[in-house]
Amino acid sequence: AQQQTALLAVAEEIRTAVAWARGNDPELHVRMCAGLAAYWVYRGVICEATEEFRRARASAAGSRTDRTWILSLLAKSAQLEADDEAAAQLMDQLLPEWDCVEDEVERALGLQQVSWVFRWASRYEEGIELAREALAILRGTQDRNLLLRGLVYLAHALADAGDPGATEAVLREAGPLAAEDPTWELVTIYADCALMRRDNAAALELYTQSLGDRKSV
Repeated sequence: AQQQTALLAVAEEIRTAVAWARGNDPELHVRMCAGLAAYWVYRGVICEATEEFRRARASAAGSRTDRTWILSLLAKSAQLEADDEAAAQLMDQLLPEWDCVEDEVERALGLQQVSWVFRWASRYEEGIELAREALAILRGTQDRNLLLRGLVYLAHALADAGDPGATEAVLREAGPLAAEDPTWELVTIYADCALMRRDNAAALELYTQSLGDRKSV
């Protein structure tokens, strides 16, 4: 929360830096757009972000990986703007682009983003398969945080598909890795599972717990 507040405080400086990069260093502009995506979404400036993504993509600058991230972010932005036709067109390009990214870990992280896009389009089975593929790659890294990230993405995908049993199995593996860190929001996903099972009392208790966890962050 403190980091988010600090970023909001320098919003104008970030906007100025992005504008400078756009006009003077297209490769840097592409990298900045890819890196600032989560920040822009948090701020809610989707239209502004989409325009930056379009300009970054049109410049043809940057690495293949950065350009592929930009394409993925454009698809997500189209969904956030409820432009389903544009999102569908972009989605058709995503998997071939990510298949050409040589860095396996980077590709896994990108597939997680694509999984999110597919889930928003109600293409749940495809979203689950992408999350599983990403998780398989991340298991090989032996990196605890990457593995946990992969498990959480898969849990979300399974929950979106309405499969509480499979979701909870993934959460049980994720639990020891997350320990007491509430930022992974495992309790919230457990609450979603309870709701799917129509156990409203358990869902309410878990949602209440998750709200308390967020306040402590």
